[in-house]
Amino acid sequence: TNEGGTVRIPSKVQKLLELARPHKNGGEEYVASLAVMSLLAVFKDILPSYRLRMPTDLERAGKISKETKQLWDYERALLTF
Repeated sequence: TNEGGTVRIPSKVQKLLELARPHKNGGEEYVASLAVMSLLAVFKDILPSYRLRMPTDLERAGKISKETKQLWDYERALLTF
């Protein structure tokens, strides 16, 4: 996370997420569809072996390490885009 509390997503994934939104890429629908297909390929590779999910209230209430919090923030960012 940065000073503002927002989650930093690795730059290549962040760039693809931005390109996937036509209102952020200059209205290029073709570029947006290519970005979505690229993101799907990335997620297809990671999802079968790694389950992305939001932490439960009980998990959030407990004490967690800084690394775990960063991982949860990253996963939350991926799930909310």
